[in-house]
Amino acid sequence: MKYASQLKILFTETVANSGLKCSKLNRKLAEDDYFEAYLRFIDNSIHYARFNTIINNCTINGKYLNEKVNNWVKYGIFKKMYENILNKYKTHVKTKMYHIDGKVIVNKCCDQKELLGRNTKYKSKNSINLQTVTDEFGIPIGFSILSGSASEIGNMVKVLNDIDIEDANHTKKSNKHKKYFTADAGYNNRNFLQSKGDVVLIWFNKRNTTK
Repeated sequence: MKYASQLKILFTETVANSGLKCSKLNRKLAEDDYFEAYLRFIDNSIHYARFNTIINNCTINGKYLNEKVNNWVKYGIFKKMYENILNKYKTHVKTKMYHIDGKVIVNKCCDQKELLGRNTKYKSKNSINLQTVTDEFGIPIGFSILSGSASEIGNMVKVLNDIDIEDANHTKKSNKHKKYFTADAGYNNRNFLQSKGDVVLIWFNKRNTTK
């Protein structure tokens, strides 16, 4: 996997500062060895039940790896890694355009039960609604999770506040530094975006209403 060595270094640093209690299947394996197994798992795109790999002459099966991953999630390891990478990215890349969109994901096993909601477009199955804001290069700069039954339009302001898009009012008078915000017609909340100083590029919805 590309950037695997950099990710392992970041993982090791994050774990060291997290207070994570490490349980080991084998004394020969360190926590970053399990992370290497996880990278192999992602690269193979298979179910945990079918996954096995050998590291340092030790076999790591998918069931134990799944327990490891759940523990990393519990201690916020992936979130901290993402925030670290994102902060470094923001210092080197200055974006001029943002885009928001969402995806309903059927998920009956979500740890946060309050986020589960039945979506009529998905046969009323329990699901979550993952809202993402990306920059002009398609890099996700923030996420917000809604209930699967929640309205994207009605929760747009909450989502953008959760992601904390920077205020662009100081740039709107300069054509060179203007910030643009794009979305499909469903996200028709121009007033809020304009109050943040963004140039809004959203087509009017069919009813020509703003919410």
